[in-house]
Amino acid sequence: MPACQGLFLWYDGPEREKPRLLPGFLELSLITAKVNQNDRTTKRNSHMKDSNRYRGPAQQVDLFRDHLPAWPLCTDTLAAGLTRQPKGQAIRKRYIQAQPAAMRLYLIFDIDRANGGNAWHHADLPEPYWTSANPDNGHAHICYALAVPVCLTDNARRKPIEFAEAVERALTACLRADRAFGGLITKNPANAHWRTLWGPAAGWELGHLAEWIPDFQKYARRPGPDQLTGIGRNMDTFDHVRRIAYREVLPWKREGNTQTEFRAHLFEVARSYQDVFTAPLPASEMLATAKSIAKWTWPRFTEKGLSEAQAARGRISGQRRRERVVHRNQQIIKDRQSGLKAAELADLWGISKRQVNNILKSGK
Repeated sequence: MPACQGLFLWYDGPEREKPRLLPGFLELSLITAKVNQNDRTTKRNSHMKDSNRYRGPAQQVDLFRDHLPAWPLCTDTLAAGLTRQPKGQAIRKRYIQAQPAAMRLYLIFDIDRANGGNAWHHADLPEPYWTSANPDNGHAHICYALAVPVCLTDNARRKPIEFAEAVERALTACLRADRAFGGLITKNPANAHWRTLWGPAAGWELGHLAEWIPDFQKYARRPGPDQLTGIGRNMDTFDHVRRIAYREVLPWKREGNTQTEFRAHLFEVARSYQDVFTAPLPASEMLATAKSIAKWTWPRFTEKGLSEAQAARGRISGQRRRERVVHRNQQIIKDRQSGLKAAELADLWGISKRQVNNILKSGK
């Protein structure tokens, strides 16, 4: 028998059979019954206020549309390619860019198997924001909304990005989702072509999601490039491109290039780096990365700044050399007091016997 939890219905029978709804319920109708049968259900809902847990489908669609980029990528057929359209028109397309390339509002997962929309239930995970399933084969996208969006730009803090990447990778494993999926273009939950079921409107804290994942600590360790998911590939590409940008921005300026030309160069750097991944980042994400890094580095890296930085590094390096010499001399004096001869100390420290005697004579 199907069972209901919040807004969701799932089928516990063989996967070859499509999920069926309870008689009298439409897929996008609001189910008011709240099932609270065990502690797991209580935990699912503990992060949300009761008054904000569920909204009607029309309200959910409005909320989703409000958070779309102004000109999202969209299409009715992926084979036909993506175009940018005003979100008022894009919301009618079957596939849509649900979030900016440099910001994660959602964690979206691609389940390429029958009955994929119920993967969260079979993995004993909390209710997602929505599931959008293909009515023909049951393949689905599952989306978790984040209470606090994760910024992926050059100015963003690294720790939240790393934590979000670990949570995304862990949920991908639990859901047995496609690791190659980038999370940028999704089945549009507002399009009637898909079998869409809406869940809680409130977003999840990353820490709360992590509590649902068994042995989450093993996902905190960074894997190899072939194991990275969407945010991980984005972060890895970002680190690679920014290191090159720091090294090359001044030579590009000296040659009379513009910031736009430098940005185009960084985009090519990002694109050539994608060979290390099982699946490359979408071009829009690579462009967003190149644009962010170029915008940050171009005004900050100057010849004057380079001279000041080199002078500062020289002062720090000189101070460290002096500290090492003082430490060496103190050790030589200590070793001489323990019985080592000057010739032995010279051989040990790689200096002349005269230098050893001068150190011992000065006492410092």
